[in-house]
Amino acid sequence: MALHLKPLHSNPDLIEDTIRLVKEAWPESLAERLRLLETSHCKGVPCSLALAESREGVAEEVLGHVRIVRVSPESENRFYLEAVTIKKSRRKEGLGKKLHELIADYAKKTFGARYIHVSVLTEDNERFYRRLNYNQYPVYAPQIAPNVLRTYRYARWDGAIIPEEVKYLYEDGEYRKPDEPGIQSIRRFVKDLDS
Repeated sequence: MALHLKPLHSNPDLIEDTIRLVKEAWPESLAERLRLLETSHCKGVPCSLALAESREGVAEEVLGHVRIVRVSPESENRFYLEAVTIKKSRRKEGLGKKLHELIADYAKKTFGARYIHVSVLTEDNERFYRRLNYNQYPVYAPQIAPNVLRTYRYARWDGAIIPEEVKYLYEDGEYRKPDEPGIQSIRRFVKDLDS
């Protein structure tokens, strides 16, 4: 068994399986956008990557997905991870850790990344990222907000107010106040790839 991180724009044969995987994790997501975004013309970031397993005599199997986005145009060495998932039937096999090792290597070699940012919604995910040497990132970074707001429709930054200029990025066009029911608290974490 060999695991590889493969860019979807240069591996169109993996797109259909990746769409199914993303929809398995987020049934209401617009995973079909991958069809439009990940073409042979898509170079650099944002970039969707599939964690693929290859075994002799068997077709490659998509086991995971991540989308890498630059934090902001001014932050050449800071990247944000979106839509990170592992196939449900293959969880608890160490694939999440392996996916993040491959992400760090790919981001460093391909984009010159030094910092990887993630957003965390659950305590289980927080423990997972802490085990991978991610540290909580206490400073609100408005450059990340547009990506997070599109990913987590009813989310707010824990302890921070979303600036007026990014509120329009909610898909339904409506800003929800932090005390409204159904709002999840997002904690931000960062990993220094040079440490």
